Amino acid sequence: MPERRRKLVFERHFGRNLAFCWSLLALLACGAAVAAPFGTVTIADGKSRVLRAAAMHTLAEGGVLEEGDLIELDDGALVQVELGDGSAISFTSKARALLPTPAGQPDRLTDVLLLQGWAKVQLTSAAQLPAVRTPLVRLISQNVSYVLSAGEAGSQLFVETGELVPAFATPKSGQPAIVKAGEYVGIKADSSATVAPRAPPEFVKAMPRLYVDKLPARLARVKGRNVEFKHERDLGFAEVDGLFKLNPAGRKLYLAQFRPLLKDKAFLRDLEPAIKNYPEWDRIVHPEKYLPRPKPKAPAN
Repeated sequence: MPERRRKLVFERHFGRNLAFCWSLLALLACGAAVAAPFGTVTIADGKSRVLRAAAMHTLAEGGVLEEGDLIELDDGALVQVELGDGSAISFTSKARALLPTPAGQPDRLTDVLLLQGWAKVQLTSAAQLPAVRTPLVRLISQNVSYVLSAGEAGSQLFVETGELVPAFATPKSGQPAIVKAGEYVGIKADSSATVAPRAPPEFVKAMPRLYVDKLPARLARVKGRNVEFKHERDLGFAEVDGLFKLNPAGRKLYLAQFRPLLKDKAFLRDLEPAIKNYPEWDRIVHPEKYLPRPKPKAPAN
C-alpha cells in the first residue's frame, strides 16, 4: 500500500476510534462520583418526588436522600429532612431544591440550593451543611434558624435565632454584611436588597403558617426504616430541558447526570430539534461531525 494512502486510512480509522473513546469516556464519567447519604425524610405530606440520576421517585417517610438529589413538591405538600447532626430543613409551597452534589462532579455544589418555594432551616452546625442558597444569595451560618423563599420575583429571608452571613450573587450597595435574629431581608431579581428590623406584614401573610413554630424532631421515629423511594418514571426531554432553563448554573452537573438518557430513543427524538442548544451532547450523539477532516489530496505531478 502506498505510504500516502496508508496514512489516510490510519487517520480515518484513528479518528473514528478516538471519537468513540471520547463518547465512551463521557458516558462513564457520570458514574464516577459516588453519592453519599444526605438526610432522612421524616415528614412527607402531600405529593412530592425526588429526581435521582435520570428518574423520578415518590418521596416517603423513612427514606434516605442522597447527595445530588433534586426534590420537587406539589402545591400543598410538605417535606422535612433531618440530618445526622440534629439539623433539619423543611420544604413546602411547590418547592424545588437541589441537594449538595457528590465530590468529583463538575462544578460541585456544597450547599442546598432552593430554586423555588419556601423552606425553613434549623442548623446546629455547619459541619454537614456549610450553607443554603437561592439563585440570588448564599447564606453561611452556624447555629441558626431562619425562613427562606425563592421565586421569579426574588428571595426573602427572615432570621429567627442566631445570625448568618449572606454572599450575594451580584454585589450591590445596600446589601447587608450580616443578618441577625429578628431581621428581614428582601432581595429583588436585580439583586437589590431591602433590610428591615422585623418581618413586614406582607412576608408574614405569605409565609406558611407552620413555619411560625420550631420544626419537630422526628428522626428517632423513622430511623432505621430504610424505605425505598418508589420509581415513578424516567425523565423525558421536556423535563430535562426545563431543568436546564430553571438552573443554568447547574449545566455541567445536568450534562453528566442526564447523559445516560442519550441511549433512549424517545429522548433522542425529542432532543434532535434542540440539539444546537446542547453542543456537548451533539458530540456524543453525532461523533461523525467531529472527525478530523481528511487532508486534501496533493496535486498530481
